[in-house]
Amino acid sequence: MRLKIKKEKVFFAVTWLRWILAFVVAISIFLGKRNVALFIFILTALVGFMENFISKKYPSALRSMVDVFADKLLVNFTLIALAINGIVPWWVALIILARDMLTIIGASYLIYKNLRSEFKPSLLGKATHFFQVMALIPPMLNDEIDWYLLSTALALTLISGV
Repeated sequence: MRLKIKKEKVFFAVTWLRWILAFVVAISIFLGKRNVALFIFILTALVGFMENFISKKYPSALRSMVDVFADKLLVNFTLIALAINGIVPWWVALIILARDMLTIIGASYLIYKNLRSEFKPSLLGKATHFFQVMALIPPMLNDEIDWYLLSTALALTLISGV
């Protein structure tokens, strides 16, 4: 039992660190430190992907929600920073932000009404997040958008939102 509590604390610490690093990525983009932002972005995304695999072994309803929120923060803060800097079009950021806001509002409502207590990411949701992360790397590298990756990410975002 004691070992399980320590593992929970480690998982929550890692997730909170991912929240903080999402802010650091956005601030680094604003300050023109794109290499730093890219490194932290990739590191945070990789930790998130690893955490998803590990969390299957130690499931927790609260951690699953906090983990998904950390993923959304990383993508959305990065998108907002890139859109403000004029690197990514605003309409791209708004589509992803709107879908995520609707998802969070809908999940909050279901939890409030006691209709759901846990939300496990679907395969479609995981694929969407993966393509969103991959689509944000080229604009952070060289101000160029890979429209194939971004179109795939947007299509998956819209499909998973429905």
